[in-house]
Amino acid sequence: MQSSSSICELTLARPGLVMALFRAHGSDAGDRVAAIVTGLAQASTGRVGMIDIDANARPALAARYYVTQTPTILLLKDGVVVDRVIGSATRSLLERLLKTRAPRDVAGRLDSPRSTRSSSAPRSSAALAST
Repeated sequence: MQSSSSICELTLARPGLVMALFRAHGSDAGDRVAAIVTGLAQASTGRVGMIDIDANARPALAARYYVTQTPTILLLKDGVVVDRVIGSATRSLLERLLKTRAPRDVAGRLDSPRSTRSSSAPRSSAALAST
């Protein structure tokens, strides 16, 4: 049986796109972003991976990816960080981010009626920075 740490490493290094959410479990902002990220991963029908990481329980992993605030979303492509969102993020912001990085078939699936912006999503104060 693999440890949860090695499962994290395998997921972060998998080919294709992965959204890695570093958050403090139980925080309101982290819970809201987790719901959005989970919905987007499901809407992509398996084309975009998702991993939810408790930054407090895995401080070495958070430090490795320079995560200093939660929530932080890393977008990895073939195991390499290509974008990050620090702080709360709206569904529309994350959809735009995925559309710029995802293959056309994945981006098209994000346009489905399921992916309309949730009315409960907070206004974004997220800082978007390419790495």
